[in-house]
Amino acid sequence: MAVCAQCHRYEWQFQHGGAHVCPPRWQVYEEGYHAGWDEARSIYARTPDEAAEFYAQEADEGGDYDIVAGRSTPLVHVRRYGDEGGGHAWFVQGETVAHYRARLRVSRILDT
Repeated sequence: MAVCAQCHRYEWQFQHGGAHVCPPRWQVYEEGYHAGWDEARSIYARTPDEAAEFYAQEADEGGDYDIVAGRSTPLVHVRRYGDEGGGHAWFVQGETVAHYRARLRVSRILDT
């Protein structure tokens, strides 16, 4: 499966023969964690709220899952890459996704 070398997303578009176009690039930083736009991360996403969600998902994968557990609701600032304005601020929350598993119970039938 091909992945775009620039945005690392949307690999499914290559499978259908369509030309890939990277989504917009955003600058993202977390208030209270980063010093501001100078420490912002670059994230490719379709919308600014999706950029905030991608940031939070990557930040929460450190093993503590503070956002998913409800111990943290980070304020994430997002603006279009290269813009000088203040952008928008998003409170990001997460939730767990339940996974269910079925196991076959094998019982042995004895012929007597």
